[in-house]
Amino acid sequence: MLGLSLGNDVLKNLNKEMNLENVEKLMLETSDAIEYQNEVSAILHSNLTADDEEQVIEELNALRAEALAEFNERLPNVPKTDLPNSIPVSKNRLRQENEQAEDISPEPEKSEPLLA
Repeated sequence: MLGLSLGNDVLKNLNKEMNLENVEKLMLETSDAIEYQNEVSAILHSNLTADDEEQVIEELNALRAEALAEFNERLPNVPKTDLPNSIPVSKNRLRQENEQAEDISPEPEKSEPLLA
């Protein structure tokens, strides 16, 4: 009996929270959503005419162009000047780099023991 009593109390509290206007509003919104979904389903199940398909492709291309333009606006500006073919290096710096390269000797390779 306690379970029935508690269940009844819960239902009474829910009924207090849900007034008739809110329920009607919810039902109307649900009905609108169902209608919209049915329209979408009908469009998806129907065959497009050549004109319709052409309009859809044009709209898709326009959306792609718009998205690309927005993307390009966010990119940083790139310099338009050409870079030199090579960076001039002083003879002393080049000589120092060559000497350093000669001073560096490669480390002998470590041989790992073979596992049996």
